[in-house]
Amino acid sequence: MDPQTGRAGFAAGLFVVVTSLMMLPFQDWDSAAFIVTVLTLGVGLTFLGIVIFAVRRSLK
Repeated sequence: MDPQTGRAGFAAGLFVVVTSLMMLPFQDWDSAAFIVTVLTLGVGLTFLGIVIFAVRRSLK
């Protein structure tokens, strides 16, 4: 994997995770926005995991 691609993927995933974590405390637990924020956090964490796995695999 190209190092620039790994950095870009990591930066994008980190942006999604940090943004959703910053929004989470301000959401009502009973609102649809809370569910969307939690799902976004899950997708961001999954994406970061995939990027980290791909980068580590390409180093071997």
